[in-house]
Amino acid sequence: MNGLRVSERSEALRYSVAVGSVALSLLARTALDPVLQDELPFVTFFAGIAAAAWFGGLGPSLLSVALSFVAAEWFFIGHGRAQFLATPHDFAMAGCYFLVAAIIVFLSNAMHKARECAASRQAEMEREIGKRRRAEVELRGAQDELEYRIRKRTAELSAAMEAQEAEKKALAHKSAELERSNAELQQFAYAASHDLQEPLRMVANFTQLLAERYSSRLDDDGREFIAFAVGGAVRMQALIQDLLAYSRVGARSKSFEPVDCNEAFGRAVSNLYASIGESAALVSHDELPVVQADATQMVQVFQNLVGNGIKFKGADPPQVHVSAVRKDDDWVFSVRDNGIGIEPRYAERIFVIFQRLHRPEDYPGNGIGLALCRKIVERHGGEIWLESQPGQGSTFFFSIPVDGQRTRIGEREAGK
Repeated sequence: MNGLRVSERSEALRYSVAVGSVALSLLARTALDPVLQDELPFVTFFAGIAAAAWFGGLGPSLLSVALSFVAAEWFFIGHGRAQFLATPHDFAMAGCYFLVAAIIVFLSNAMHKARECAASRQAEMEREIGKRRRAEVELRGAQDELEYRIRKRTAELSAAMEAQEAEKKALAHKSAELERSNAELQQFAYAASHDLQEPLRMVANFTQLLAERYSSRLDDDGREFIAFAVGGAVRMQALIQDLLAYSRVGARSKSFEPVDCNEAFGRAVSNLYASIGESAALVSHDELPVVQADATQMVQVFQNLVGNGIKFKGADPPQVHVSAVRKDDDWVFSVRDNGIGIEPRYAERIFVIFQRLHRPEDYPGNGIGLALCRKIVERHGGEIWLESQPGQGSTFFFSIPVDGQRTRIGEREAGK
């Protein structure tokens, strides 16, 4: 019971203890009366008041004060008189009694409040400590969860980086294999085309010699067969020459340098002098820029595109016009003709090597010219495309970088 607060004890118990403490104080004073007689009549009652105040609080302590005063006044001061406080001495003793009793009650009440305040603070501290401990447990749990997620994410990132690194290595390996394969293929195409020229030239020469010496001894079928053989040899020679030119774009090209496209266009027109004269073509151009390029290959591009406009002419004499405009970081060239045009669905197919839209007897050629133009333009870091409609002519566009940055990249790639 001593561990309980005053407010936690029952009211009946507290007041019973107050009455009991007065009774015990009375018995104790009675026992000491032979010694004390009329001296110190309240001495034992102060102990009872203190006990009642300590155990019961303010109400029981006040009750014990009143009962103790009555008991002391009746048994030890007035000795059974009907009137209390009959003399000034009685008033003095009563004043001293009530002063000491008030001090005892006040101190006891203050101690109770201090005790309850300390208990409240202790309970609050215990609750706060409990909260902090729970928070620490939750924090440790959250920290463990975070560390687990970090470890898991780190492992995932490490695995992803390893996979990415493996993919990069595999891609680099495949790229190196592809570059080596392309280089070998270009070298093979160049060597095969070069080595085929001599035996093919011998076949053509001896077939022509056979036709010249023995034409009179052959009938019409024999002369026709020899003509077929000579024509086939000549076409094969042209095809091999074009294949050599195509394979040389990446393998045996010159370094890039400033090229005046007006001069390159002029050389291309000179090379087409016979075709222009035979078809009565009108070939013109605007002022063209200076670009970083391979001069010989720029001549090839102009020659193939202008020649294409002359070859695929319509009913009117061919007209071909070349111009250039700057768009952002590129010079965009256009080669416009008034020829037969093509359907837009074939705009990509015509740039594939050996792809033809017409029969050889209608329009001569072997389907390499536009593929060669694309390879040259891409080597220079640009693009080539076509806009056309059947019967409305065609316009070929190709771009060349202004500052030569992508040109140098293309040159390095071509040199691998």
